[in-house]
Amino acid sequence: MTPLILYYLKVNIALAILYIFYRLFFRNDTFLGAKRIVLLSIYLIAFLYPFADLSIWLTGKENISGLVHLYTNVLFFESPVSQIIPATQETGSYDWTGLCWEIGGGIYLLGFMLLLFRCIVELVYIARLMICCKKEQIEGTWVYVMPRQEEPFSFFRCIFIHPSSYKEYELKKILVHESAHVCQGHSVDVILSQLIVIFCWINPFAWALKREIVMNHEFLADRRVVCSGYNKKEYQYYLIGKEYHAISTAAANLYNHFSVLPLKKRIIMLNKKRTQRFGQLKYLLFIPVTGILLLLSNVDAIARVTSKVMNGVPQPAVEEVSVPAIPQEKSKKQTEDHIFTVVEKMPTYPGGEEALKKYIEEHRQYPKDALEKGKSGRVVVTFIIDKDGSISDVEILKGVYPSLDKEAKRIVSSLPEKWTPGEQRGVKVKVKYTIPIIFTLPKAQPAQ
Repeated sequence: MTPLILYYLKVNIALAILYIFYRLFFRNDTFLGAKRIVLLSIYLIAFLYPFADLSIWLTGKENISGLVHLYTNVLFFESPVSQIIPATQETGSYDWTGLCWEIGGGIYLLGFMLLLFRCIVELVYIARLMICCKKEQIEGTWVYVMPRQEEPFSFFRCIFIHPSSYKEYELKKILVHESAHVCQGHSVDVILSQLIVIFCWINPFAWALKREIVMNHEFLADRRVVCSGYNKKEYQYYLIGKEYHAISTAAANLYNHFSVLPLKKRIIMLNKKRTQRFGQLKYLLFIPVTGILLLLSNVDAIARVTSKVMNGVPQPAVEEVSVPAIPQEKSKKQTEDHIFTVVEKMPTYPGGEEALKKYIEEHRQYPKDALEKGKSGRVVVTFIIDKDGSISDVEILKGVYPSLDKEAKRIVSSLPEKWTPGEQRGVKVKVKYTIPIIFTLPKAQPAQ
């Protein structure tokens, strides 16, 4: 998987998680300004968090390093490198995976280009209106007078309206509503959300986020009308009456229109009791959620730095990782007695990982009872490599079947040669190590 595709997946996963979180806890609040900031922050977090690199910091945290080391050894052994054979070269069969990627990429690009083209068409339409429409001042507000009846809308600092379609009291409300969109810069939000929808069009949560942003704009503009002195009840009656002769084609993507849909939500928000002030504290919950996304984004990278995997056996490669200095208050004796999970120089088996794998394969004996019952799987064994390279405290971290677990423990305990011990800041230390031992049932021989 290429870095670009991985980044795209992380962005869309974050959009989904953060939208669901927003919908569960914040959607019905009356803190409209805070909600606008939160909705835009979702975009900021989703697109920036994949770039954060916490590997150096996390590898220095003993508890987290242990979790990452376990993650590496438990989850990364399903597909040993040596078993991955390109289908088109070795088996002679067609590379269906590659074909699916190509088709999927083609569909994505087609949707991307169509939405981008639609966006450009709308920009051209607005530009033509600005050139062709006459500019007038109505009720102290400069507007572009559209030549025919269309739903009024605003785009950045421009308001477009067909004045003769409305009575004077209606026109005033509409102008206040659209002026709120202009003054509060809602077009910037709409443009940003539209660009993200184009980029992430296959993600339904990207579309849902845009709808939430546009709806929040309508709430803000409605509140501006009511706060300007217009009667709340009369304004609601006007919206209800407007629903029956609204032009359905008025809902465009790039500008703020005087929409009446969904009318029910707007009226509910106008009459909703203000959320209590202390409710704003829950917006701080976005901080730990962002922290979780950062951790999940970095676990894979940290795991690969901590322990590379080759042919089903872990190959520690963390010598280049910068580890924070040992606190001065720790004596050398304390350091030597401490059991590390990740150190600057990891322990190595004589002959390297290939030699370790070869020994395991040559001395692995399939228990008879497990063979008869068809038991197989991966047993994860953990043990401590002492300062002299000897092995102690051999334990089963993840078992499969009693006899298979016993055999895996026997193999590790019987390793004939001492390891090269691990070192931390030039001092030999105890290191907790984890390896998987895979038991695969032998294939049945074809009848002669």
